[in-house]
Amino acid sequence: MNATASFAATNTKHPHRAPVSKLVSQDQRNSSSSGRPKAPDRKPVPRSLEARSEEAMTIHAGIAAANGVTNTTPGGGMMGMQRVPRSQSTVTRDYLAKQSPTANMNELISAMPGVAYQSQDIMGATGDALSMRGMNETEVGYLFEGAPVADAFNYEPFTSTYVDNENIGSITVAQGSPDLTAPLYNTVGGQISAKMIDPSHKMGGYLDLMGGNYSVNKEFVRFDTGDIGHSGIRGFLSFSNTHGHMDRGFGVLQRYHTDAKFIKEWGKSNSFGVVFSYTRLFWNAVRRPTMSQWNEYGRSFNFNEEYTPGDTAYYKFQTKNRNGITIVAPLHLDLGSGLSFNATPYFVLQYSPATGASNLSADGSYYGTEPADPLNQPYTVNGTVTAMGIGYYNAKNSGLTTSLDWKRGNNTLSFGYWYSYATHWEENSYSTVDLNGNVANMDGKYPIILQNGKVLRGYNLNLLQQTNALFLSDRLDLLKNRLHLEGSKNR
Repeated sequence: MNATASFAATNTKHPHRAPVSKLVSQDQRNSSSSGRPKAPDRKPVPRSLEARSEEAMTIHAGIAAANGVTNTTPGGGMMGMQRVPRSQSTVTRDYLAKQSPTANMNELISAMPGVAYQSQDIMGATGDALSMRGMNETEVGYLFEGAPVADAFNYEPFTSTYVDNENIGSITVAQGSPDLTAPLYNTVGGQISAKMIDPSHKMGGYLDLMGGNYSVNKEFVRFDTGDIGHSGIRGFLSFSNTHGHMDRGFGVLQRYHTDAKFIKEWGKSNSFGVVFSYTRLFWNAVRRPTMSQWNEYGRSFNFNEEYTPGDTAYYKFQTKNRNGITIVAPLHLDLGSGLSFNATPYFVLQYSPATGASNLSADGSYYGTEPADPLNQPYTVNGTVTAMGIGYYNAKNSGLTTSLDWKRGNNTLSFGYWYSYATHWEENSYSTVDLNGNVANMDGKYPIILQNGKVLRGYNLNLLQQTNALFLSDRLDLLKNRLHLEGSKNR
């Protein structure tokens, strides 16, 4: 850890304060050309005391740690300065760096006012539940680097796929009304906004290792390019590997993640950046007990470790994958005369296969609402075919947010446009399970085929959504920025 501190002394004059006695020589003190009585002898005032009485010392101190801690945010990083006319709170690196390296965005704000959080696993990777003042996470808007990242159709935020904890610069939580100009339409319960750290101006690297119970371990490494020549470009690239056993039941969790951020700066305040993240996540699901099952079995209640014919609760049938790619490219241009332009194109991809077993009737199965052909499959036992259902989904959300801002004196007028194009494709198939619990292929390459040549499926859907939105807002700052008046209109 590197620590730096800076100290500054400023000479402050006090025109209404009585002047400090000046130092004079003994000869000057004994002379009296005007015939006045000689002043009594007094000891000279030390120069250090004289300087101390005429100067005010101002101290600015902080640290520059490799993990981003500066110790400059009040409350240990949990009380970031707020300058917006709404109720919100911010956590910075001073707080985030002290939390578990495996924590996701939701877990990192669990101590914020009005937030309640619960995780499904000890690593916060497979899923969680968040509520804010009674609203769940699907009713809260999520922004990452200014782009909407939650699922466009069910509004679920897969926060473990966006960014590593080591690369988060700040998270801001608006517990009440959200930003009316944000590219969101489900924010009835508030807004959560996260930003990455900025790349360093100096070349370097950062390595972080952790380990814990249930063989949990994480390895994280980041490389900063520093300023690349005189191009105004700097960036970083990081990679992490997280692995551990499930805290209940059988199986493991494996997560690979990559983050990257590059910034180009020029002129007075022009900038262009590219933010990229990729996640590959795999885990074995755990069985959720009822209260009576928990009281009877406790932590031992879960999927079965050994397979018996017809057992759909075999743990190897309950595998989950969640993969994601996020790309955001924010642009800011200073056009002069108080005008500025902002544009943020983004692309969010979520895709994964998930599995679960079913016992299908060999003669009584349906394809939609129509009876399916007899399932002439091997390993049929008592008219039942044990099959593993393999479901795939592919959700894409891309769009562009723009705004033109005009600042004139204490007034700022903004006009913006948001366009979004989202698709969601999802289907499943079934693969026969042999008597030992094995499947020919876990990716659905050998599904059950009906006599008409169709693949037996439980569902097959395709969704499309387009969004066009305009906004106009006006902000007035008064009383030396102590009073903010803001109004906006969305269309």
